[in-house]
Amino acid sequence: MLGNALSYQVRLIEVGYLILNEKGFILAANFAGAFMLGIEPHALTNKPLSKYIVKEDTDASYKGV
Repeated sequence: MLGNALSYQVRLIEVGYLILNEKGFILAANFAGAFMLGIEPHALTNKPLSKYIVKEDTDASYKGV
């Protein structure tokens, strides 16, 4: 996935990010992204992002809103 040096630097960025595969499963998350979802970064790996989106926002997420 990411190289070790790059991976370490990206984990410390204050902006939350998630890396997803084409099916919407989380491949990686930094600390800020995991904090926004209320879970440890390692616990997000291989989980579908849809698990963390409330039903009311599901349509908006597909539309890119």
